[in-house]
Amino acid sequence: EKVSKEEAEEIKTKIEEAGGSVEVK
Repeated sequence: EKVSKEEAEEIKTKIEEAGGSVEVK
């Protein structure tokens, strides 16, 4: 599944706001 950079940033932000840690590769 391909995710655009914009989508990845949105997902990353949502997870960080939820208190998770995010690793982007």
